[in-house]
Amino acid sequence: PNPVNAPRRTLFVRNVPFDANRTDLFEVFRHYGRIESIYLVKDRDTGVGKGTAFVRYEVETSSKRALEAAGSSTTGGPFVAKSTDAGDDPTANLAGGQGLYLSGRRLLIDPAVDRDTASSLKVERDEDGKPLDRNVGKDRRNLYLSTEGRVAGGTTPDEPGPWEELPESDRLKRGRAHQEKSSKLRSPLFFVNPVRLSFRNLAKHVDEAALKKLAIDGIQAGLEADLVSKEDVMAHWRASGDMTARDIVHKISELGEAGDFIVPPYDEAAGIRRHIPSVYIDRDFAGVGGAAGTSTSGKKELAPSRGFGFVEFTHHAHALACLRELNNNPAYSAEYAAGGKKAVGMRKRQRKGGKKGKKGARTFEDDAEGGDAADFVGDDGRVRIPRLIVEFTVENKAKARQQAEHRAHQLANAEKQRAANRAAKKERDNEDATEDKKSKSNKKKKGRGALQREKKRRKREEGSNDTPSEDATGQQSKKARKVSHDAADAEAPAQPKIKGVKPPKKRKVDKEEQAFENMVRSYKQAFAGGGDDSLKGKKTRNNSGADKEISANPRAEVTKKRWFD
Repeated sequence: PNPVNAPRRTLFVRNVPFDANRTDLFEVFRHYGRIESIYLVKDRDTGVGKGTAFVRYEVETSSKRALEAAGSSTTGGPFVAKSTDAGDDPTANLAGGQGLYLSGRRLLIDPAVDRDTASSLKVERDEDGKPLDRNVGKDRRNLYLSTEGRVAGGTTPDEPGPWEELPESDRLKRGRAHQEKSSKLRSPLFFVNPVRLSFRNLAKHVDEAALKKLAIDGIQAGLEADLVSKEDVMAHWRASGDMTARDIVHKISELGEAGDFIVPPYDEAAGIRRHIPSVYIDRDFAGVGGAAGTSTSGKKELAPSRGFGFVEFTHHAHALACLRELNNNPAYSAEYAAGGKKAVGMRKRQRKGGKKGKKGARTFEDDAEGGDAADFVGDDGRVRIPRLIVEFTVENKAKARQQAEHRAHQLANAEKQRAANRAAKKERDNEDATEDKKSKSNKKKKGRGALQREKKRRKREEGSNDTPSEDATGQQSKKARKVSHDAADAEAPAQPKIKGVKPPKKRKVDKEEQAFENMVRSYKQAFAGGGDDSLKGKKTRNNSGADKEISANPRAEVTKKRWFD
């Protein structure tokens, strides 16, 4: 039977004794579930076992129980067990809690994988069976990605390849890019960044937003077309050097059991920034008239693009899918490639019966973005469509480390600033709440006059209401009575109103001064009248000190009683 048709139910057993048979393995593994098949790997020429076998259960839970009983294949017990008194009894080969043993040898058990995965995890060993010192598959510089995106030429002149379909300008750009990449990678200081792509041959109108949209379209289309496989993800894990071959097998098994995808999907709900952290367009700030400014309409103008940019991805699988979808793909030329729109129009006119050949191509109208139309026409007279040039970027390790540290420092500072802002806002809210409590507690009781004034102010603000209150009704009745009285007064003859005279204000009187004036007045009266009779008809001062009324002319009586009369 084929042991790898159902990897989740199949176990790969190593360190099997060479003289063991299927019955011996059956006695060891039958305690954990119903066994469907057992396959011993043997040499084709000699028929001797190679020390490995496959055991497949009918259900997946049985294989999990056997794995738990066997423990880890790298730790948890000696490779060869101590001698036991069990003899050749295969049922006595279970060392409870210490692994599974057969004929004194500890069986090393792992989940089975398919043939492609097993071949990629193959480790070269020396004559003694020990793995070689060099790390097989380890490639921290990711040099295996340096040829990704390379356009191949045709094998024969009669069968042209993708390289022959490119215009001359694109061939020159790709040749310079490959030469620059090769010269950099000769130095051990440079490496291929597996999550950052460079975009060349971009149109001038493509800005950061358009480039981000292009990258998203590339990810989605590449994943839908299955341009990235499980082997590509495993190759990236191996190249990083952080995972051993066994770790990769366990991780694939865990992802399969959990139902997760080995190739991470694009989740639109998570947001663009979760998949594409940064996008950059290189602009000509030093060129003539290239400085950013403000247009007459008030909108900010950016410096012109140099025709290439960079996009950073979160997952290597997304970057690989985007590269394989967009690189050398004429479907994106009309909207994003430099001169693509013009070349597509030329091809359409050519197919409709336009002039052919270089000489005829010069009759096409040139535009500022595409340059001379003859650049897109080959020697055979056919129009070549310019394509996007997408590759993994080659970066300096030291500079990349500094940039990563700087980015981490920026993120830490931003998080610290956000935490400080949250703390300050919380403190302000607490202070405002405390002040509100104090103002409510210190609020004095309003007096009667203040309440009346506030009531009148509210009435003025509210204006006339449809349903008047009781106070308003009482005031209306008072006004009605007043109006009736006014009407009655209006029936009587009108009399002129006499303006009243304001009484003089009472002057403050000093008691001592008043007493002195009274004394002087009395002396004057005495000298003028000469006696007590002169005080008749006058008002003297009483005990309270108040002034009494005095006659208008005291000399009138004196003249009546003169001695000569």
